[in-house]
Amino acid sequence: MAVRAGAARLVTTPPLDVQRGLEGRRLLPPSEGVHDDLHTRALVLESAGRTLAIVSCDAIGIPSGAFTTRVRRLVGEATGIAPEGILLAATHAHSTPWTLHLLDAEIDGHWLETWAHQVASAVALAHRRLAPAQAFFWREELPLAENRRVPCSDGRVYRNWRRPKPAPPVRQHPMDPELGLLWVEHPDGRPLAVLSNYAMHPVTVMTVPYYSADFPGVATRLVERVYGEQFVALFTNGAAGDVNPPNVRDRWQDAEQTGIALGGAILRGCGLAQLRLHRQGEEAPPREGVALAAVARAIHPPFREIPAELLPAAGNDAGGAARRNPALLAARLARLAEEDEPLELQALRIGELALVGVPGELFCAIGLRIKERSPVPHTLIAGYANNWLSYFPTPIAFDEGDYEVMVAPWSRYTAAAGEQIEQTALELLRACWSEPTSPGA
Repeated sequence: MAVRAGAARLVTTPPLDVQRGLEGRRLLPPSEGVHDDLHTRALVLESAGRTLAIVSCDAIGIPSGAFTTRVRRLVGEATGIAPEGILLAATHAHSTPWTLHLLDAEIDGHWLETWAHQVASAVALAHRRLAPAQAFFWREELPLAENRRVPCSDGRVYRNWRRPKPAPPVRQHPMDPELGLLWVEHPDGRPLAVLSNYAMHPVTVMTVPYYSADFPGVATRLVERVYGEQFVALFTNGAAGDVNPPNVRDRWQDAEQTGIALGGAILRGCGLAQLRLHRQGEEAPPREGVALAAVARAIHPPFREIPAELLPAAGNDAGGAARRNPALLAARLARLAEEDEPLELQALRIGELALVGVPGELFCAIGLRIKERSPVPHTLIAGYANNWLSYFPTPIAFDEGDYEVMVAPWSRYTAAAGEQIEQTALELLRACWSEPTSPGA
């Protein structure tokens, strides 16, 4: 695919005190230092008068729809890119500042404004670097991640890292092993950027009191070291709501091992993409005017009901930790339901590749169905995109119970939300795929 492309990478590590405990509470554990810097990476693509921007942030989540609107406005003022053509994705690394307004944490609003300008600056810099380029999509299977929910015969759901299980498993939930890559290079073959996508929770060092980009940081830094300082390696997470790495032990060596495994697979894919691209280039030149398209839509899935027995005591926390107080969690969930923030779904098309932006933690089975039913030849799920609103589990997960479906702010909607996301995503993909394209696209 012949396009114009530009990429940029900025260090966006915040001060250690940007996250604090709410009044009367203590944030556990407080940040004590920086293990490795956090980055924002941006890729801008332009063709046939249309421009898309894809942003990957080393963050646990995008704070809100208002934050995304602010970034899109800043980007639009600097570059003219339309709001629906800008996708902000968080890697979901858990060893980053807690930007999700859950539990006992709050974030410094002044820093959020600074971060919004940093993210917009990364896009603006990538846009200023737009130059002729060619792109190629590559996919392969990486059998690294595991479904973390293991229902067993004793009626409980155990995590994947508990080995052995105290009772025999009764069900195995699906996995998506696809590692998707969009390789971008200059016309003379010099590497420019890669956009990678893989579904796996960055929780190898989730409670270590140091800032870290977790295994996505290890992987992207490895790729960038191989291809040089000017090369930019973006990572977007997939439908990882119920997907973990094999080790969740709060050890730096687990982050290193997992990141090297992922980064090595990305490097292998980059090399194969280069070889295939150059082989095709010998047979026929890249197509001019590749189709770019962007659509977005807001939906309002139904909120789950709050059990009546939790509501009377909702205002009395008795000094306990919020995460252990069902009444307080239910009260916060009720307030979120009153706000009813819309859930934005987004679809970006890059030739025969599409990215579906989902503002939260989509379960793997739903992501697989979207991929299987998509009219676009290659479809990837970009989870944690443009906002963070909830887990989006399957109906069977609600029947099984456990963390992702408990009555809490991280489980706001009924099982109908996943079904509505799937249906709306497919409608957006059909709209992207049917848009008029320029000759040769």
